[in-house]
Amino acid sequence: SLEEVARRINISPNYICRIFKEEVGETYRSYCIRIKMDYAASLLRNSNLRVNEIGTAVGYSDPAYFNKLFKKQYQCTPVEYRKKAAHSQD
Repeated sequence: SLEEVARRINISPNYICRIFKEEVGETYRSYCIRIKMDYAASLLRNSNLRVNEIGTAVGYSDPAYFNKLFKKQYQCTPVEYRKKAAHSQD
């Protein structure tokens, strides 16, 4: 977690966030969500795991919240994404 990193390097979490945004161009939180959603998309394309299992695998125990974040990132639900990915491979 951000707090763990901050504690280990003896810098405040707020300072890390500010530096991270300057260097990466997005907030630490949005970066983490994007990485998780990219991994979820990969699992949707390349596995037979159920959507709630994928949500759990990327760190979200609440399926509704996972679906909300995924839809915000990809403009479709995980189920819709999987269907589109399957059709594009045909």
